Amino acid sequence: MIRVMSRTTPKAALMADNVPWIRDDIISAIYGESRLDRIRRESDLYPVRITSDNLDEHLSDLQDVEVVFSCWRLPPLLLERLDQLPNLKAIFYASGSVANFAVPILQRGVRIYS
Repeated sequence: MIRVMSRTTPKAALMADNVPWIRDDIISAIYGESRLDRIRRESDLYPVRITSDNLDEHLSDLQDVEVVFSCWRLPPLLLERLDQLPNLKAIFYASGSVANFAVPILQRGVRIYS
């Protein structure tokens, strides 16, 4: 499914803040290891999960990211940060509503899959 977006292996990132009611890593809890393994196989996955705490630190390294995988607690992607993610084409969002963040992302032509 991901290969359709790009002729080469797409660059991807995992983005989500942890929540207090999930003891483990939120991405692992929501996606499960088999889906994460597939994401790793089919993309050039950025080695660090991006959170609100480290987004600014890693933003310059994420310029080539085409795909973001997230779930509850997507770090705020303010318009100025979207400008720094010029190759972002899609956000795959598991577990929850996209209503609180979708509008500015969709206005930039980025697709959201929930």
